[in-house]
Amino acid sequence: MAELLGPLFVAFPSSIDLNSTKALLAVYLVAVDDIPLKSVKQAVLDFVKGTVPGHGKRFMPTTAELASHARTIRRKTEVPLGMLDFNDPEIQSDPDVIRQRQEAHEFTMKSL
Repeated sequence: MAELLGPLFVAFPSSIDLNSTKALLAVYLVAVDDIPLKSVKQAVLDFVKGTVPGHGKRFMPTTAELASHARTIRRKTEVPLGMLDFNDPEIQSDPDVIRQRQEAHEFTMKSL
């Protein structure tokens, strides 16, 4: 996941030292750790390209801005689980689908 955020640090350089950059990266990772990789990747690309409405394009987005935009992308692109064909090999191997199914199973088992 850290490699997905790299373009943000290149597109919006700052004068902070390496240790501070590592700490900042860790905070960004926490902000997006529950969001599918595809959505985070698209959000990063949108900020780098300057296509996020309301973003000033001069400074790096905050963790909240990145997470919020990534969640918006997820909502727009997510297919309800009931609509998926789980016999499709591509869907069966998708890490996001696997994670969501595991979380749903764990939640169900806790509820019993």
